Amino acid sequence: MISTAPPLSAFTPAERRLVRRLKTPRLVQRFLNGLPYNTEPPPGRATLRSFRGIVRHRTAHCLESALAAAVILEQHGFPPLVLSFESVDELDHVIFVYRRAGRWGSVARSRDPGLLARWRSATSIRTSTSRDG
Repeated sequence: MISTAPPLSAFTPAERRLVRRLKTPRLVQRFLNGLPYNTEPPPGRATLRSFRGIVRHRTAHCLESALAAAVILEQHGFPPLVLSFESVDELDHVIFVYRRAGRWGSVARSRDPGLLARWRSATSIRTSTSRDG
């Protein structure tokens, strides 16, 4: 497969250092967990920050986190797979998913502690993303 990931030269020096340091889903999750959750408080408008915006502002919500994980881990050979869930309580959720050694895992940020990362333990996306999986 030909890589479509942008070259490292497309990133700022601070972004390159971060990308080089965060080589695994677990390290990316640790980085994202260390950021304050972007609650987009009023009177401000809703945000959709890019990886560059997350590095600059040092805060991220679930979609911003999933996109940042995709950008970072694509540089380390992971396909940029992002999965969106719609919920009946309107607390939609977005995660980065990856597959390694036949097992699925995810990198995620959420206000709901049940929707955080899953380490590659599931044999299908369905079990990787379920609360019981």
